[in-house]
Amino acid sequence: MKNRVMVNEVISSFADCFESDDPEKVRVESIVNGLLSHLVPDQELSYHFSECDGHDDEHYDWVTRDLPEDAKWYTVYNSCDFPVSDGGSYSIIEVARGKNNCFYLALSLGGSSFASALTEYFRVPLDGNWQYEFYTPTHNEFKGG
Repeated sequence: MKNRVMVNEVISSFADCFESDDPEKVRVESIVNGLLSHLVPDQELSYHFSECDGHDDEHYDWVTRDLPEDAKWYTVYNSCDFPVSDGGSYSIIEVARGKNNCFYLALSLGGSSFASALTEYFRVPLDGNWQYEFYTPTHNEFKGG
């Protein structure tokens, strides 16, 4: 059972989700690279994907152990909302604040009108000198840590 993946494995796995000429791949890579830019390529991330052998509810609970029960997921990117699909696929990227100096990343990549985009979850450490902010439009303010 694979419990951890390296940052560079996250990015290289996009080739499995998208056709080589799909513009969606470029957009997703750009966003995820930015979200993980504070980490070194061989940094390990806790990982959950329900399609992996052994990744059951108990495993999800282990990966999300620092996710508050009332955690709010923030949508960073959702190409389902695009009026036109230019590559035939869609993706959704979400983040949530974690406790203990981390955040969570949910990637639903390469879905289409015939196949749902399955979601992978990552626990991302906030090591070193790192600042983050979440904009909450309903309150018109930034909240950071």
